[in-house]
This record gives sequence, structure tokens and C-alpha cells, in this order.
Amino acid sequence: MGIGSKDLVIDKAFKLEKRIDELQAKEYYSKDPKKLLSLFSKSIKQIAESIKSIENEDPIKIRRINFLLTVYHYFLDEIEHIEADNVPVEMLPIFNEILKEYQLKTVLVFRPNPIYNYSYFPITRLIDEISQKYPEVRVSEAQNDIAVISFPSSERTSALLHCCFAHEIGHHLNESFSIAAQIEPKILELIDKKLLDKYVEGWLELFRKHKSVIDGTEVTLDKFILKDHLFSRATEEFARIIRKWLDEIVSDIFAIYLFGPAYIFAISEFLLSSQDLEKYYETHPPPFIRIKNLVKLFDELGFYKDLEVYADVIKRIDFYKEISKKTFESENETMQDIKNTILERCINALFDLAKSLVLQQVNLLKRHFDFEDINKAVIAFRNLIPGNEILNKNAVSKPIDAISILNAAWIVRINFIDELYSMLSKTEKSTVRNIIDELTLKALDLQEFHRRMV
Repeated sequence: MGIGSKDLVIDKAFKLEKRIDELQAKEYYSKDPKKLLSLFSKSIKQIAESIKSIENEDPIKIRRINFLLTVYHYFLDEIEHIEADNVPVEMLPIFNEILKEYQLKTVLVFRPNPIYNYSYFPITRLIDEISQKYPEVRVSEAQNDIAVISFPSSERTSALLHCCFAHEIGHHLNESFSIAAQIEPKILELIDKKLLDKYVEGWLELFRKHKSVIDGTEVTLDKFILKDHLFSRATEEFARIIRKWLDEIVSDIFAIYLFGPAYIFAISEFLLSSQDLEKYYETHPPPFIRIKNLVKLFDELGFYKDLEVYADVIKRIDFYKEISKKTFESENETMQDIKNTILERCINALFDLAKSLVLQQVNLLKRHFDFEDINKAVIAFRNLIPGNEILNKNAVSKPIDAISILNAAWIVRINFIDELYSMLSKTEKSTVRNIIDELTLKALDLQEFHRRMV
């Protein structure tokens, strides 16, 4: 039975259906993972039916379906190990409320990931794209828009770090409102053409140094390459990277509007502990650029003034400002320096455009947090009490918003860690941080219980 065998594909589909049945029998933290499994089951049944219609061992169709089944096995990996004990269920109502506010009916499935990273995976959209590419196994329209958000499995109880979830929700809002897509046409305009010309000249200089002998005549490689062609290829390369970075920048803007200071504390801690300030990938800009733009927005939103009573919090923000002074701008102007500078200048210019467009397109001025409530929740956390409610002057209990709780917990962690360290008989500071996380999850759980009761 070879790789192109119809029998192999039939067996693979059978095993996939069996795997889905086994996963359907498990208990999860909510009904949402089973909605995703139902979508997969429907897709696999349709693929299995298409296999039966294949005649004469058509090798092309068999390979296409074999590839599809492999993709679905990968999709199923996305929902392994998402039992309630492995997922921070106390935080999930926050995101459901955000989606509800923006009238989005997306089902979010949260998945622990052994890789130390947060990620957003729009499964329904990917299935739709697959259906368009493989019309013979087109899956009928899904009942639910489903996306998977992954988080580091080792951080299940790290409530404060999980404010990074706001960035992944930002990805979904970015897609839903087409923010980056609307800005994309501006990318070519904002690429520095003078620097790009220097970059291309650098390549031509390298080609001039490369000599070959053709028919007894020594020639340099630049004789066979048009500068305009190099200019076009370089522009395309930069635009492709910047477009991917733009998604990250827009998601950051959504995140800080949704979660306030808590987001910048969480994402900065995550980035600074996992990669160098200047290291970047084609998919993500370097941390110093992200932090620089977040700190800028932090000031514009007045958060610095709101938090000025907390000296250590202000020191933390000042530290972020200091490290974000880094730049790729350099007098050396090597080809790598020029490339980095082109990327930096363009993405910084796009940040202001993105911020403006987000505010125009989506009503984000409705605060999900209140600094008066935050300050009162801080007092509760400092006394090792879950900061989920306050008493007004008539001794009537008032619940504190979930995102206000997260901001208060971050303030306590940064500003009052030494105070709690002394209160708890100088136990390890990592233990104190863990206690703050546990209190935060408890406060979120109580807040959601109160919300449901009223």
C-alpha cells in the first residue's frame, strides 16, 4: 500500500474520526472545545465522503486529501489537554464580555501549549481557506466562528502574565474590523526611499566585487542585474515584513486600550524575559519598538498621572522608557543597519496611523477599568484579601470590574512586593508573587459569581 493508495487515505480518515470521538468523550472547561470538535467531525465526514467518489486511484486527488487529513490531525493537536485543571477559567469571562461588547459571536478556545508563547489561531478562517483551495472537499459553512488562543502550559495560574491574552484578543479584533488591512496601502508610501536606494546600492557594490570570465572576458555580476529590479525586490521584501509587524502593532494598541497599564506590565515582562531587546523576526518587531510605542500611548492616555502615587510603578515605567530609547539608527550604515532602520522608521510611522484608525473605527473609549476602584482594590490585595469588591459609604457592596482587579494586582506586585515579603515572614519573593496570582484568580472568580447573581 503506497503513499498514493486510496486505502491508506480511507484508513487515515477512519483513525481521524475515531480520534475525534475519543476527544468528544472527554470533559472540558466549557462547551466551547466540543463546538470545535463538532466542526472538525463535520469536516472529516465530508472528506470521507469525497474519498468514496475518487475513481481509478486518482493520485493527485488522493495526495490532496492525504494532505488535508494531516492538517486536521494538526488541528486536533490544538485542543489536546484543555481540561479545566489546565486552563485559567477564572479569566475567560473577561474575553467573552469583550467580544459581546463588540457584537462578535466568536467562540474562543483556550489551549495550554508546551511552547513558552502566546498565540492566536483562527481555525474557522483557515478551514474556509482550505475549502477554497480544495473544492472537492469543500466544507459547508461553520455555525460558529472559532479561534484557538494558546498560552504557556507552565503558566496556568499566572493571572497577571495572562494579561498578554489581551494581545491575542487584539488579533481577533484587528481581523474583525480590518484595521491592518486598511493601513496596508500606506506601507509603500512610508518606506524611506533614500535609505532604500542606499540599500540597493550596497547590493550592487557586492555584485561589482563578484567577477566571472565569459568567453575570455572578465565581467562583474552587476552587469546582469538591473537596479530597478533590485529596488523592486527590496521594496517587496520590506513591505512583506512590515505588513506582518503591523498586525502585532495593531494588536498591541487594542490590548492597551482594553486592559490599560496591566497589559504593558505583562507584555514587557514576557518580552524582556524571553528575547533580546533588538532581536526581531519576520513575524514580530523587536521588543524595544513595541515597548516604545506602548509607553508613548501609555502617556497619551494619562496613565502616568493616574499611577504617580505608586513610586515603584513609576520607576518601572521610566525603566521601560529608558530601554525603549534604543534605535537601529546608526552612523555605520552597513546593509544590515540600513535594513533595520528602514523597518524601524516605517513601523513607527504606521503606529500613529493604526492608533488613529482604531479610534475611528471602534468605540474603545469606554473604559474597562476605573482608577478609583483600582486604588481601593490595591488596599484589599495589600491585606491579602481578594480585591473584587468595595463598600460604599452606605456599607453596600459594589463589585470591581475584572480588568480593574488585574490592574490593582499588578500595582501591588510592583509597588508593594517588599511590604508583603515582610508581612509573610520574609518568605521567597517568588512565593509572594504566586500568592498575588492566586488572590487575583480568586477575586476574578468572586467577581464573576457576583455578576451572574445580579
